[in-house]
Amino acid sequence: MTIDQTTIITSGILLLLAIVTPFLNPFFRKIRKEEQEDNCDDGQQQQLPPITVLITAHDNAPELKRNLPLILEQDYPAGYQVIVVAERGDSESEDVLKRLSANSHLYYTLIPESSRYMSRKKLSVTLGVKAAANEWILMTEPTCAPQSDKWLATMARHCYQGNDLVMGYSNYVPSAPLYYRFERLHAECYSLREAQKGIAYGHPGSNLLFRKSIFLNEEGFRGNLNLVRGEYDFIVNKFAKKGNTATEIAPEAWVREDAPTRKAWKYRHLYYLETRKYLSRGFAHRFLFNLDQTMLHLSFLASAAGLILSAIQQQWVITSAAAASILIMWIVRGIMMVRAARMLGEHIPGILALPLQLAVVWHNIGYRIKYLLADKLDFTTHKL
Repeated sequence: MTIDQTTIITSGILLLLAIVTPFLNPFFRKIRKEEQEDNCDDGQQQQLPPITVLITAHDNAPELKRNLPLILEQDYPAGYQVIVVAERGDSESEDVLKRLSANSHLYYTLIPESSRYMSRKKLSVTLGVKAAANEWILMTEPTCAPQSDKWLATMARHCYQGNDLVMGYSNYVPSAPLYYRFERLHAECYSLREAQKGIAYGHPGSNLLFRKSIFLNEEGFRGNLNLVRGEYDFIVNKFAKKGNTATEIAPEAWVREDAPTRKAWKYRHLYYLETRKYLSRGFAHRFLFNLDQTMLHLSFLASAAGLILSAIQQQWVITSAAAASILIMWIVRGIMMVRAARMLGEHIPGILALPLQLAVVWHNIGYRIKYLLADKLDFTTHKL
């Protein structure tokens, strides 16, 4: 068997792509555990500020009944209040709130069922922020459960001069579909790393701490009040600056979110496609993702094509190189994903790393097609 120059070059390219391209994926770029001691002096470390937890509810009586007690039982001596903004007429949610109202931490208010020119969700957030008695506001969802009674204390350790935002990790409950949990992990790795290395773009989770003063001084959701969703992304995108955003990935700060229905999952992605048109720094945010996906598919398709064509032509050296390339991609990406997943408390089999990462762009293409076919009035409150 002779090995010509074409065989050597082809095999070398396939192996090089397989070795290099995994280092572009977000699981390779390790998220740093930010320690309070690195950023503030002893005087600041000793004092944690009072905090307001803000929850906006819409037909969430079962979730409030299950998760609200976990928030009301936080171990936080500095003091905190929990503000729940619900809709008037949601009798089940009102009943849950009334039963829990004896807890001194809980405050709730009711808003009209509909708002013609303003997102109901953003109206609820805005009213909650204005009603907050404290400078620092921790926003989450009624479908989310803190995983520790130290949730507030762990997030609040970043509340010192110079920080305006703290992005905490969140993901779906372990019983959620595997792909849902993987995609959230994938998105969180991008957003948290971006916040640590530059200027945060958005927040795919439901665990965000921010200053009341910056929200009010910068006029909150002004400019996107008519868009139905995107609260977390808009807050981070508008108020994040270089060096003013901390991240928190300690297990005590995690929250777990109920698995969304298939309809809710679809609309979450469609709403984001509308939302991102109004976000700054979009090109830089998507550049690494697009580069990773392009190189991943280039490497995989080249190896797959090389494997099939060389086998047909009985060029066994290229066949071996192509098979080795796919194996290298699979193993290296699996190791990287498992390392990142374990650090964030996720259990996703490493053997699924390659197919899951390949699937991301195809899911996104599917959402893009559905978005293009959708009635754009579904994403806005202006339905005249």
